[in-house]
Amino acid sequence: MFGVDELGLDLGTSTLHMVVRGKGIVLSEPAYVAYDRQTRNVVAVGEEARRMNKEKVSDTKRRRAGAPKGKRRRR
Repeated sequence: MFGVDELGLDLGTSTLHMVVRGKGIVLSEPAYVAYDRQTRNVVAVGEEARRMNKEKVSDTKRRRAGAPKGKRRRR
């Protein structure tokens, strides 16, 4: 599938890790998705979406992947 025999995914609460046997971690990205509020198209994932969340881009909706809808922790 990805040109490797064994691939592992760690779907942690804040970070996604992709591990390949013999190579170790080949991908480590924040578990964020940003999408356009009007078209509902995904506009960014991972680190770029996390940066957008910090910048509070007005026309996009940002969610940490796996975060329950409507139940957000206040910081």
